[in-house]
Amino acid sequence: MPAIDPCQQTLHPAAQKGLELFNQGEFYAAHEELETAWREDSTEFRKVYQAILQVAVVFLHIQISNHIGAVQLSEKAIAKLDRWQLTCRGIDLVTFRADFITLMREVDRLGPDNIHSIDPSFFHKIHYSVE
Repeated sequence: MPAIDPCQQTLHPAAQKGLELFNQGEFYAAHEELETAWREDSTEFRKVYQAILQVAVVFLHIQISNHIGAVQLSEKAIAKLDRWQLTCRGIDLVTFRADFITLMREVDRLGPDNIHSIDPSFFHKIHYSVE
């Protein structure tokens, strides 16, 4: 029996709520919902949920000017996203990853002393659709 493609499965309800919260700028609450999805998903796609929740925490680190925390966690999130260069479970992971890398380049450019002055427009929303 062939394995079911994890991208063809449905988005976990907690992940859907987490994505909504993420797009509303509620990064801590988004993290909590995505963590539920991550814990309950038994497929390799759970790493995507984990990467998105890590990005939510990176956004929190940036908001409190924790440059080191943002950079260190971003590397882990990007490594998880590298494998998923497509749209999967309705989430546009290509754009999400590219937007996040752009944000982190700006964080690097600003450095630890100026991270507080990051333009909020770098905090992109996640593009997704629910079928």
